[in-house]
Amino acid sequence: MIDTSNLQASEERNIELTSSDIKMLLVDWLSELLYLFEVMRSYS
Repeated sequence: MIDTSNLQASEERNIELTSSDIKMLLVDWLSELLYLFEVMRSYS
């Protein structure tokens, strides 16, 4: 565990998704996070 009181956001992104199924919404959200992580890592 870490002390999160010392963490600061260096960047903020808004993600907007829609889905008729809550489970698919979770899958889509996680997929978007993975995509953003990979893209940011590639351009660093």
